[in-house]
Amino acid sequence: MLWSMASLDEDKLKAIKSLEERLRKPVLAFSSLDVDPDNLKEDELIQIKELEDELGVALVAIHK
Repeated sequence: MLWSMASLDEDKLKAIKSLEERLRKPVLAFSSLDVDPDNLKEDELIQIKELEDELGVALVAIHK
């Protein structure tokens, strides 16, 4: 299972903003993705790491 930033409708966003105001702290919302990471060969891992470094993001190869 992986997690990504949640897509929020206006009502959910308002509820989170209200909580942030009460807590006086930012709150992040995540949604789960039902996927499994794939097993990669060393050269595939190197390619992923190179692109992660170039793009400044984390990448995960998953099973189709």
